[in-house]
Amino acid sequence: MRDWIEISDTPLSVATATQHVSAAGAGGVAVFLGMTRGELGATGQMLVALEYEAYTEMALGQMRELAKRARERWPVVKVALLHRIGRVTVGEPSVIIADSTPHRAEAF
Repeated sequence: MRDWIEISDTPLSVATATQHVSAAGAGGVAVFLGMTRGELGATGQMLVALEYEAYTEMALGQMRELAKRARERWPVVKVALLHRIGRVTVGEPSVIIADSTPHRAEAF
């Protein structure tokens, strides 16, 4: 399996995503994390978590399309597009995008 595209209600693992995209023919691996950050809200209270929901069928279709378009533009070996739903606390990733390519610069 080259592509791992998933919407999950469980914590996302950077290590597992990185392991998934690693391959013998890949000289570059890039990983992007979209994190929940702590910030003051309009009421002056500190944000402690975000709640995500998704129309899963449509979102997965869009994520598959993004992977397809990436493959058309760059020599992607493997890709992981992961999005979390449900409660995501400060410091946790809600999105992981990881890919591998033959050369380092292409991975970015």
